Amino acid sequence: MGTPEVKMEEYCGLLTTKQMPVALKAVSVEVTVRGWLAEFSFTLEYESREPRPADVFFLFPTEGNCVVTHFLAQIGKTEMEFALEEQFKATGLYRYNAHNGLHLCKNQEGPDLFRLSLGSLAPGGIASIRLSCITELSVQRGAVQLSLPTIISSRCPPPDSDSVPAEPSASGGGVPSSLSLSAHIIFPSGIDTVRANCPLSPLEYLTPDHTQARVSLCPGQQFNQKVELLIYYRNPHQPTVTVEAGLSLDESQKDSLMKDPVVMLGLFPEFPPEVLSSQSSCGEFLFLLDCSGSMGLPMGSQKRGRRRLECAKDVLQLLLRSLPVGCYFNVCMFGMEHKSVFPESVRYCQDTMDIAITMIQEMEANMKDTMILLPLWKIHNKPCLPAHPRQMEESHGTA
Repeated sequence: MGTPEVKMEEYCGLLTTKQMPVALKAVSVEVTVRGWLAEFSFTLEYESREPRPADVFFLFPTEGNCVVTHFLAQIGKTEMEFALEEQFKATGLYRYNAHNGLHLCKNQEGPDLFRLSLGSLAPGGIASIRLSCITELSVQRGAVQLSLPTIISSRCPPPDSDSVPAEPSASGGGVPSSLSLSAHIIFPSGIDTVRANCPLSPLEYLTPDHTQARVSLCPGQQFNQKVELLIYYRNPHQPTVTVEAGLSLDESQKDSLMKDPVVMLGLFPEFPPEVLSSQSSCGEFLFLLDCSGSMGLPMGSQKRGRRRLECAKDVLQLLLRSLPVGCYFNVCMFGMEHKSVFPESVRYCQDTMDIAITMIQEMEANMKDTMILLPLWKIHNKPCLPAHPRQMEESHGTA
């Protein structure tokens, strides 16, 4: 049987081979937040509403900043356990393990997808999934933003949706009956407060210096919206260091990166308003436009969709029209060779912008292979303009 083609805009999680979601009854989430990293542990309970046994598989996306570390599935009396590590060892576009039905699909247009075949689920049968993952957190309005990964939040309507989620249907979709979430937060300079888009229990400090705290969703939560927490740290702009000890591995795994300790330095810089205002009309902006042959391919999976280069050119033109008057800029097109709109960066004005946009509109995906190293080397070896900090942006096929 071939792998079902499940689109990312549809449900992920536990699905039948007919691409129908199995009803998600309950979600329990334990998360430990250490500065800018979050370690999630999910317990998902599913119930089959199919009238006859159905083969099921578990599908989850691994976004670029998310790594799955452990997976355990229990269907009836059968247990299946997987440890997913060193993803970079996969070769080619797919990795398939015939023993446990594990697929890794390298997706160039979105996050990579893991698919695990879990066998047959009886009518009314219960499937329990335990999943652990580590992800990097983003910063929003001076706070660390904690959101449930796509595998969970895909069951909810978008934030701007006016639709009211329906009860689970016979086919298996719908909203789970309950959601519990408990977060253990650790930050060396202290935790100030936590806000959320749903009711929370009072923040409980676990240490006198407020460097550790715990917060939970109020009991009885219905999972009918995306859950987001904003965590406010004390002195968040102070650099932090996170150390992960290496694993004790046997001789056969002596070359594994997992045995080495890892150190991550977290920097959250703060720029005074007077500095930002002084730079509003200065700066040197350098744009790199990929004109290699692959940019002639269509975006997405539609053969007649817009070409990647056309989309990248649209983004680049929007950026050029948004530059502050008085700054300097240039555009470099690259592929097997490279060339620039101007020999050197020029002052931004209506005339220079028009020249650049006209040349960009005429560019084609005819520079063969993608070779960005040489233009980058030349840019980095050019002296910066006095009082004009240099910034570089690349516009490519995923623009």
